[in-house]
Amino acid sequence: SVLRIPIHLCSQWKVKKLVDAEKAELESMATCSKCLKKEQENDTLPMLMCDGCDLEIHLSCAGLDNVPEGDWLCQNCMDVLKARK
Repeated sequence: SVLRIPIHLCSQWKVKKLVDAEKAELESMATCSKCLKKEQENDTLPMLMCDGCDLEIHLSCAGLDNVPEGDWLCQNCMDVLKARK
């Protein structure tokens, strides 16, 4: 989102505080590791988080139609798991 606040109506401290809050919100949103799109507030594309490494990926980018039951591991974690066996 874009902040449109006339600078003459806000002190520099308020502007910095608003910008910092906006940056923190953007940074906290998930980013798909495949398509690199940020999660949106009203996103209809479900995101998955790997239970092994916290990688974030859209369900469709992972090649899945539904959220899997139980733990889900990304391909990298699956490769590590297979190599350990």
